[in-house]
Amino acid sequence: MKLFLVQPGEAFSKDIDPERGLSDKGQACAAKVAHFLKGAGVSVDEIWHSDKKRAIETAAIFSKELSPASGAEKKKGLAPNDPVSEIYNVLHDLDKDIMIVGHLPFLSKLASFAILKTEEPAVARLTMGGVVVLDREEENDWQVLYGIIPELISV
Repeated sequence: MKLFLVQPGEAFSKDIDPERGLSDKGQACAAKVAHFLKGAGVSVDEIWHSDKKRAIETAAIFSKELSPASGAEKKKGLAPNDPVSEIYNVLHDLDKDIMIVGHLPFLSKLASFAILKTEEPAVARLTMGGVVVLDREEENDWQVLYGIIPELISV
């Protein structure tokens, strides 16, 4: 099972967009990473996202490129300060490749919890529009497989 942790792309400030949707740069970065993953043959079974506008928009970009069977769906428990144990327990029982479009510090804590069984210290640094991929070969044996940041991809 692979777990793709995606931090949404850059968002507009609250002054410009009170709901903080993706800026043009945020859309472009997310699209670049999603297109790169598709070109590399990456597929996911499901994309989960929080209810924040920038996460919804980022998930839609990745869903368009990666075409998961169930599309992108909103999941409870993915807000920045939600406890990671609930989502981790759901993932524990799955044997699918899942992409989660969420927020810091949640994503960072989830990665640490999966690998170290504690939320601190951080084992991965996420960036806006980037992805960190964890891999589980055994029941609870998670490892960082790779990370992609938009700045690494030439257009």
